[in-house]
Amino acid sequence: MKNHLILLCGPGYFGEGVVEWTTGLNAGTPGHKVKSFAAGVVTLSEFAVYAIEVGDTFSIVAGCRKRWDTDCKTKFDNVINFGGEKDKPTRDELASPPQEVSA
Repeated sequence: MKNHLILLCGPGYFGEGVVEWTTGLNAGTPGHKVKSFAAGVVTLSEFAVYAIEVGDTFSIVAGCRKRWDTDCKTKFDNVINFGGEKDKPTRDELASPPQEVSA
């Protein structure tokens, strides 16, 4: 994805994704996992091997957080390959008191 198009993506879009440096001292080093993305700012999970300099370029791939609705359905349009259990109750749902059903 072109660097200037990143600003068009919503918050969290690149979370769990990967940044690979295409120029600069970090070019050719292993990809860096994206910790978060918001307001056009990419935060890496770990420091780059070398200091990131103005003018360094990179490619970035959106990550998948294994969420059926947000990632598989909306972001990637890839519901058929979802490997999780989207209707499995969460701990909060299991621990909450039953709701009354009105007749």
